[in-house]
Amino acid sequence: MKTTIKLITFVIAGLFLTQLWAQSSAKNLRMESNSQKSIELDETEENLDEKILEMNKSLGNYHKLQDVPINYTPAQTKFNKGKDYIEIESYSFNGKSYNKNNIVGMTTKKMKLFFNGNTLTKVETSVMQEDYEKRTKTENTIIDVTPLTKDLSDVVITNTVNSGNPYNLIVKDMENTVSNPMRIEFKRNFYLKNLMYFEKLFRYTESFQVQKDKNNDEKIIKELTDSIFDK
Repeated sequence: MKTTIKLITFVIAGLFLTQLWAQSSAKNLRMESNSQKSIELDETEENLDEKILEMNKSLGNYHKLQDVPINYTPAQTKFNKGKDYIEIESYSFNGKSYNKNNIVGMTTKKMKLFFNGNTLTKVETSVMQEDYEKRTKTENTIIDVTPLTKDLSDVVITNTVNSGNPYNLIVKDMENTVSNPMRIEFKRNFYLKNLMYFEKLFRYTESFQVQKDKNNDEKIIKELTDSIFDK
């Protein structure tokens, strides 16, 4: 009888230790998995920062537009420039989901590039959503005062609704955990795509001046050539 009791006790103890070991192993695996995901998160963010820096360097090349007469711009855009900046504004009209011709709002996006000589010193983006039916106007402004560095921690986002009190959010304060990678989502899903979008608009604006001027040159030359022949 005593032997049986000892055997049962031994088996129970063994099962208990096995359970503890299994729980400990599972916990270690979860910790290792979370640690690996955190490393991957950091690598993803670093890769995004590299791409954003490259896009800012490309935008910096458009300092030349400060000295070029801008007569043509892509559709639904406006171009402005001042002593130390250039700016492109694009706009689109928002229709109802079931009837795009029924305009109920407008989206305006602007990017302003500031220069010190030929060096890009600040990138300022503004996205404004206007809803005619709800009579609301929401504007988000994103400012990067160190665009030629890979550090985006000082980028500030300012949200304003109907010209009310602004709400400021600094990128470094965004949550960026495995369960809620908000900072990565901002950089990947908006900011990088935003830079690519405006880089394209500045590039098109630059090429339009050359292309349109050449077309005008050809037209003028043809008119002059035709004028010397008797009709």
